[in-house]
Amino acid sequence: MPSRALSTAGEPAVVDALARLGEPAWRARQIRAAVWQPFVSDFEAMLQLPASLRGALAAEFEFSTVAVATEVLADSGETIKLVCRLGDGQTIETVAMETPARSDSRRRSTVCVSSQVGCAVGCPFCATGHMGLRRNCTAAEIVDQVRAASSALHRRGLGPVTHIVYMGMGEPLANAAATLESLSALSADAGISARRITVSTSGVVPGIQQLAASGMPVTLAVSLHAATDELRDRLVPINRTYPLGQVLGTASRYAEESGRRISFEWCLIGGVND
Repeated sequence: MPSRALSTAGEPAVVDALARLGEPAWRARQIRAAVWQPFVSDFEAMLQLPASLRGALAAEFEFSTVAVATEVLADSGETIKLVCRLGDGQTIETVAMETPARSDSRRRSTVCVSSQVGCAVGCPFCATGHMGLRRNCTAAEIVDQVRAASSALHRRGLGPVTHIVYMGMGEPLANAAATLESLSALSADAGISARRITVSTSGVVPGIQQLAASGMPVTLAVSLHAATDELRDRLVPINRTYPLGQVLGTASRYAEESGRRISFEWCLIGGVND
């Protein structure tokens, strides 16, 4: 089986593979452009390449690290919910949401990606938290969710993708290395501005610091859910490690350094935090 994922291979790796195959370096631009075409489902669909090269590339690279196992429509067909199966049989959830243009806003198509299989944070109101953490997603598995969602939107006459939110299964900043690598790939190759990408965190302070150090101007969203440490210790258990004051202080510094607005998320629970 090919050991490298095409979506995160990078141009130098593709050029090196082409050199071994006796192909010119300029083919790398064709290949990397085809990766983001929603109607290209595998190497054989890259019709701009010679058939012999398509077969050789399939032996060098994995076209996608996710396969859509289930596709469900909601909101009159404007929301597409995907169950994506990974190479080891684990599954994650991805959601594509089309928002039509209004008099005061442009259309947008947002993809919500998962960063982990399960989650270790254990918020009692979150279904994923009850799974526990099974493993981290790789950067390619995060990126390929966007590609799978883009294809699903395209098949239904929707898209292209304009925004990405890291708000699916898992805690993105507990998987900071893969999250940062995927952010770099998406902003560089998918043509989506970092300013149109939001990373949501339950308050992993070192991860917020790493995100700030990366210099990528993504929007930071903090899942707050409570205004006191006493309540937040119950609702967001990671608060016992990174308490409210530390999270808010780090988020404020991120806003100052990045120039980006911070979003605060609140799951309203009757009689608890309302």
